[in-house]
Amino acid sequence: MSRRANKKHIDAWADDVEEAPRAELPEDKSEKRRRWMRWYFLSMGFAMPVIVFAGFVSTQEMASSIEDLSAPSAMGEESSAVVESRAAATIAVEEWLSAEPSPLPQGRVLSWNWAQEVPDLKEPERGSGGEIEPWDTIIAHDFTVVGKSTTFSVQVNTLVDPVGGVLVMGTPSLLPYAPAASGVSAQALWPGAMSVSASEAVEQAINQWAKTFVGGEPRDLRLVVGDPVATHSYMPMVGAEFHSSEVTEATVQPEMYTPEGQVPPDPEQIVARVELTILWGEEDELDDRGDVRELQVISYDVLVDRANTAAPQVVAWGGAGSGPTLEAYQNAVDGRELVMSSTSSDDEESDGEQGTEIGETQDTADEDSEDAESDKEEPKKEKKSKKEKEAKKKNDDKKKDK
Repeated sequence: MSRRANKKHIDAWADDVEEAPRAELPEDKSEKRRRWMRWYFLSMGFAMPVIVFAGFVSTQEMASSIEDLSAPSAMGEESSAVVESRAAATIAVEEWLSAEPSPLPQGRVLSWNWAQEVPDLKEPERGSGGEIEPWDTIIAHDFTVVGKSTTFSVQVNTLVDPVGGVLVMGTPSLLPYAPAASGVSAQALWPGAMSVSASEAVEQAINQWAKTFVGGEPRDLRLVVGDPVATHSYMPMVGAEFHSSEVTEATVQPEMYTPEGQVPPDPEQIVARVELTILWGEEDELDDRGDVRELQVISYDVLVDRANTAAPQVVAWGGAGSGPTLEAYQNAVDGRELVMSSTSSDDEESDGEQGTEIGETQDTADEDSEDAESDKEEPKKEKKSKKEKEAKKKNDDKKKDK
């Protein structure tokens, strides 16, 4: 028995010995874990101060940027100091211009441009109590003022006191803008644009669009544009009358240029600058003596699709300069049909009254309601006339009896 027991004990010990680390066996997992944890804590000990410092610096930069955005020097219109001082400065400039005699005859404020805090000339000084007392906050406001023939920059200073309020300081300044040099001229209507020729078919398509856009119907304008979406509608210029149109220049959008930066020989889509002349009444065409006066033009950029075919179409339009970014059918009003209201009086027709967002169903409903009201009124009239006849007959009978 003892010999067997000893044998079992030796076998168990031998098993444990096989699990012991040896040179030819791989490293134990627990040892790897201990070495990794030791490396991790050492690296974090070096990296943590760097991370904390970087976070502190980024926080300070964010705080300073927020302060800059809210400061008057950054034109922070949301600042109450800027808003209040701007109002006081605007009133002061207007009163200054309207004075008798005026510092600028026929001068008027064209725009308010910016507000900027006047910088300190030196660091604030300490007061009697030892605390640093900041200098007064002075905000300068810049305006653009136009006179008879010259444009000026007008600047006025305002004192902003957190307790006392806003005070306009002194009188405004008047600095003339230098006019453009005589030799300055635009090389193209769009930066970097290369001109292309507009065919006769393109000019006809633009002229047809202009006639429909000025004083036309929304449904007709959609047909001219060729928009296939049934829920789209287009808003024309209501109350005006078409006079003439002219294509002054044409180019292509950026994606149409070749890799060499050249215009394709026969582009299928072009952008054109169009000058429209419109009338808002017959009196616009004639002057006081009855002579035809020179009419002012309105400029548009239009996008013409299928420009290299015999049937081009204007598919989008916008203000002058919008040509490079125009997209087909961008002027569509989606989800509702624009219908011009029908006016009964001559005055309303001459004024060009319009009714948008009125569908045909509403018009027909109004007509049905009017018919129903008229049908109700007719029986009332018949009943009234019948009663009158009966009352008259009774009166006649009484007279006969008498």
